Amino acid sequence: MSFKEFRDLLVLLYGDEIISDEEFLLLYDSFISKNPDFPHENYQRFDLDSMNSAECKAEFQGRKHDAGMLNDSGLLRDLQQYAYNPAAQAMCIYGDLAYPLRVHLQTPFRRVPLTPLMQDYNEAMSALRISVEWLFGDVINSFKFLDYKKNLKIGLSSVGKMYVVCALLRNAITCLYGNNTSDYFGIEPPSLEQYFQ
Repeated sequence: MSFKEFRDLLVLLYGDEIISDEEFLLLYDSFISKNPDFPHENYQRFDLDSMNSAECKAEFQGRKHDAGMLNDSGLLRDLQQYAYNPAAQAMCIYGDLAYPLRVHLQTPFRRVPLTPLMQDYNEAMSALRISVEWLFGDVINSFKFLDYKKNLKIGLSSVGKMYVVCALLRNAITCLYGNNTSDYFGIEPPSLEQYFQ
């Protein structure tokens, strides 16, 4: 069984509620290539004896995938507890296909073939997701030292604290001058006074 076939099977088992959230996240994260030079489509079966060194690097690199980080963060639990509007309707965030589909965590439609309505939803949400990611780009472009490729190390640097402070500063700049995201959505940013209340 290839990595892709195994991950597809996991999605089916999860959809049928045969495995739990934690089991899905752990197993899914374990069977995804972390090396862009050897994506999962290149693998047919997991056979350590037949793997070359680059393939081993892809499998045993040790970095956490988004789904594993989601599991460790407790975000799903917090969303279930707190993510409701004043009318008690569930609010949600949108993630990519690596995440499980939940009331509070929406993902693109996966079923094939997709109906035209499903395709429209996926395209619209993809466009919105890209526009939201502009904000992350604004922070990194304004504070280049935050780029992980520049040797920030979790555990050796206060990466999370530095990012939060830089995001606050970037938001303050947005309050003064606007940004692409506020222009795209036609929304004026708040004043500095409103933002820091």
